[in-house]
Amino acid sequence: IYKYMEDEDQKGIQLGKVFENASGLSIAEVFQILEVKKKKMAAGHSNEVFEKTFEYVSRFCRVSKKDEAIMIREDLDHTELTEFEKASIWNLYPSTSEEARSLINSLDRISDEHI
Repeated sequence: IYKYMEDEDQKGIQLGKVFENASGLSIAEVFQILEVKKKKMAAGHSNEVFEKTFEYVSRFCRVSKKDEAIMIREDLDHTELTEFEKASIWNLYPSTSEEARSLINSLDRISDEHI
């Protein structure tokens, strides 16, 4: 991982080549994906990593209803935010634009009305 660190720069949203074409997912979206997978899995066919991940997203998911998650994603997709910023805002859930900027440095380029 250290070989990528010199390319990383949150302020400029340059997270390195590993994340170049990656989409950002919220915890709520990961919850939806894992919930479907869990329902399709036969009893006893999951593994410890899956179970711990599902437990984590279940605990920290603020939006567990699929319809609500879709609406939030659609709203975020109509903004000028990058994928990283969309996922970060959704996961961190800041209450003010000032708090959002303090948590996500790249938001300095966006006005309060658009955060």
